[in-house]
Amino acid sequence: MHRWIIVLRAAVSVVLLLGFVLVVVAYVIGLPFAVSWSAYVVSGGNVLVLVAAGLGVGLVVGLLVRSLAPLREKPSSTRSLPLYRDDCPELWHALDELAAKTGTRPPDQVWLNAEVAASVSERTKLFGLLPGRRDLYLGLPLVCGLSRAELMAVLAHEFGHYLHRHSRLAALSYRGHVAIGGVLRRFARHRANPLGWLFRGYGMLYVAVQHAVSRRQELEADAVMARVAGREAAQATLRRLPIVKDAWDVYWSEYVSGGFDVGLAPQDVFGGFGRMLDARREELLAAPVRAEARSWWDTHPPIADRLWALDSAPDGDAPPVFDVDLVADFAKRVEAVAFDFGGLRGLPWDDYLREVWLLWLRREHDAAYRAMARAGVPTLHDVLSRAEAGDGEELFDELTAANLAPEGLDAVILLAAFEAGSVRFEHRWDEQPVPVGADVEDIVESIFSGAAEQARAALDELRVDVHAVGTGPVRIPATAARIRGGIADVRLGGELHYLVITDLGLLFAPRRSKTPDGGKQVLRELVESGRPGALAVRDGAIWLPYEEFAAVRVLRAVPIKASIRLTDATTYEIAGTFTGYSHGDSQQLIQRVLAGHA
Repeated sequence: MHRWIIVLRAAVSVVLLLGFVLVVVAYVIGLPFAVSWSAYVVSGGNVLVLVAAGLGVGLVVGLLVRSLAPLREKPSSTRSLPLYRDDCPELWHALDELAAKTGTRPPDQVWLNAEVAASVSERTKLFGLLPGRRDLYLGLPLVCGLSRAELMAVLAHEFGHYLHRHSRLAALSYRGHVAIGGVLRRFARHRANPLGWLFRGYGMLYVAVQHAVSRRQELEADAVMARVAGREAAQATLRRLPIVKDAWDVYWSEYVSGGFDVGLAPQDVFGGFGRMLDARREELLAAPVRAEARSWWDTHPPIADRLWALDSAPDGDAPPVFDVDLVADFAKRVEAVAFDFGGLRGLPWDDYLREVWLLWLRREHDAAYRAMARAGVPTLHDVLSRAEAGDGEELFDELTAANLAPEGLDAVILLAAFEAGSVRFEHRWDEQPVPVGADVEDIVESIFSGAAEQARAALDELRVDVHAVGTGPVRIPATAARIRGGIADVRLGGELHYLVITDLGLLFAPRRSKTPDGGKQVLRELVESGRPGALAVRDGAIWLPYEEFAAVRVLRAVPIKASIRLTDATTYEIAGTFTGYSHGDSQQLIQRVLAGHA
């Protein structure tokens, strides 16, 4: 029965894909002929017009056909570490037992990665009708977040995909999605293009059918999980999985990723996740099952539907278990493969969060002092004096116009209080780490709400030196920036410049002379160097930090044309050329940068 099901599903996938290819072929043959012949007739039989029209349409058709190339591709794999039988015999023994209980053969290779998921694949032939090498992918976040029984239930679910031969069609489905997506990207979504409507409608039909099959497959695999691992364990695992996924997202955003932009990375990523889970276990276990919206485009049924379906599934006994710590022993090697921390300084957790907080605080502190200098109040004493004189509201407006960040003064006070020993940083796993020792928000609010004397007293109590000045440069230097992209020919004040887009601002450097490649080689070498130092010191170079942007008006998207006004009222008009070299997606990048300040 299973064989006939796999044959039927393979036939549906192949027929849908062949139908799409036939539509494309009809378009490839019909469009050039129709356009070329129409041009030939309209021109009164001019052969040159016929050839030109054919070449032009042929170019468009070539791009469309090229989009079908992914039909020959294989699904890409995540960064994973192979786990051989000799590496962890106990896990492999449990997998062999699990395969025997499920009624299928075990995987040929196990891979460990950093995904909050487990999955299976099979390298099949003849559209999935012939079996092939099996791979099992296991994410270490699941190893950290699930019990032994829950982890084996997850593996039983994946073996259910093997049992029902779902993995045989995975490669074919992947190739179809990529190929159809590549074709659809050739057509503008919102234009009145009947051909685009045709392709998009067919693509939506293909995706809807494939995803409906996928949802059914998940329910079939769930039934196998209940039969092998037990209905209660299966339902508990389904409730637990979204909780672990949400916890990983929180962990990554609140603990791990904060140091990437300041050159730091944590050591023992998976160990830290385990400690956070232990500290928040009661909170996580009390979390209810999330309500999920239903859609034709979902690849998985909602958890609530899967739990309801398991109520009537066969109930089994407990599956074999193994010591999950054996897999966790490979965490360091998986981190090296899965995470690209090259160039970042690794720190243990006891130091990492504190150092990240201090580096970010220093950045905000320096930026705040630069904004205060632009507003004419370079010290906290000047700010307090203006506020005590009754100019609090006006001062607030002036600081805002100078682009003082909302928490800018908070950072100035916090860093000063930390260096004075009045504030400490508390590393916690049960909630987001925070500075302890002062309510800085109340102090800042007092400054602008008519209670400046009270704010000054609070600062004195924290031993904050209100006469201190910023330790960094008055203006953020271009040499501190990192290059994100560049455009060779951009007019600034009527003169041609290189435009270098960085993380901290825009750098314009005069083009010394025209080059045959339109400045491509120079710009490529500069962008690939990562730092704008060479152009920043060139005579006539103009550096515009984002923090000094007061207003931006975009007049044209491609090539870019815009007006930039700084906080000192200086205005710059920039205009790209149609012939200028643009490195990578720099045209889209400059649009996003300017739109963010418009």
